Amino acid sequence: MKKTFLILSTIALSAGFISAQTSQVPEFKNTPMLLKSDGSLGKLEKQTAAIKDKGGSNGFANAYSFGKTSGSIQYINCIGASSDVTVPTTATFIVKLNDAETDPDGTFILTEAVVVKNNREVYIRKDYGRNVQEKQITLKYEKVEPGVYKIMPDHLNPGTEYCFVPNTPDASKVVNLFKTEGTASKGKKNKK
Repeated sequence: MKKTFLILSTIALSAGFISAQTSQVPEFKNTPMLLKSDGSLGKLEKQTAAIKDKGGSNGFANAYSFGKTSGSIQYINCIGASSDVTVPTTATFIVKLNDAETDPDGTFILTEAVVVKNNREVYIRKDYGRNVQEKQITLKYEKVEPGVYKIMPDHLNPGTEYCFVPNTPDASKVVNLFKTEGTASKGKKNKK
C-alpha cells in the first residue's frame, strides 16, 4: 500500500511539475506577449499608430530628387518616451499566429525605438543610404504547438526601448512596445 501511494504521489508531482513548465498560449492572434519564467504570460504596451513621413536631412537633395521618395524618413510615432512594461534583456516572447501554416519568419520585426521629443520613433525607411535595419533585432523562433511560437531576440541592450511591428504594408499598425531592464551604455547614441 505504501509503495502504491509513493508511486501515485511521484506521478502526480511529476505531472504537476511538467504542467507548471508548459507555456501558456496567448488568447489573441498576432499579439506578442512576454513569456515569464514560470510559463505565465505578460502583456506588452500596445498602441495603434500610423506611419508618418518627414522630409530628409538634405534640402538640396530633396529639391532635386525629381519625384523620388528617397529624401524622406518614414516612421511610426509612439506616444510617450518610455514604456511602462519592463523586461529582462534575456526575455523570451510568445505569439499565436493566424494559422498553423503561417511562417513566423517575417511576421514581425523587432526594432529599437528612438526617443525624440518625449515620443518614440520606430523607423520604417530612412534616407540617403542610412539603413533602417541597423536598429532591427534578429529573431529566432521555436515551435510550441501548431501556429504558436516562442520568439527569442538575439540580443537586447539594457535600458533600451523596443517595438514589435507587424510586417505588413498597412498605413496603420498595432505595435507592441517594451523597455529592457538596466541602464543604457553612456557611449550609445541614437542616430536618425
